[in-house]
Amino acid sequence: MTVAPPPQVWPHCSPLSSLPFSLVGLIPDLLDFLETFVIIQRNVRSGSTEDRVNLA
Repeated sequence: MTVAPPPQVWPHCSPLSSLPFSLVGLIPDLLDFLETFVIIQRNVRSGSTEDRVNLA
């Protein structure tokens, strides 16, 4: 019967181990994107397309 390595050891070999760290790094970008998206949606509803072009 083989003993599985502790969880701290084997995730370093898998590409998924860096996924949480990259997701944490993406959170500010996602917040910026959502903020821009909300502004665009407001401008679209108010009929102002010039601001949307400036943001793009």
